[in-house]
Amino acid sequence: MTKVAGRLARDLINLIFPPVCANCRKVGALLCGTCRQQITWMEEPVCTSCGRPALEPATICLSCREQPIPLQPIRAAVPFEGVVRAVIHQMKYNGYYALAR
Repeated sequence: MTKVAGRLARDLINLIFPPVCANCRKVGALLCGTCRQQITWMEEPVCTSCGRPALEPATICLSCREQPIPLQPIRAAVPFEGVVRAVIHQMKYNGYYALAR
């Protein structure tokens, strides 16, 4: 019963305050389908240190060679550009915390 009540409450809230795309402001979803399709996922090869695109597999990128990062190897899922940049800024500076899901 609690799942049904939670879903009903969420649907009622969405009816009164419909979600708005964090990037283009289109009503209907926190991230609309058009903006979601603009996200490019990182593909191999990537730097073994920072996860940025690399020229060859299992190599360290030029940025990490010139100025190594003080973290253990990390991996980015997407480049910090375009829609992703806008969405992260919405979460960080405008309180769109529901986008974290």
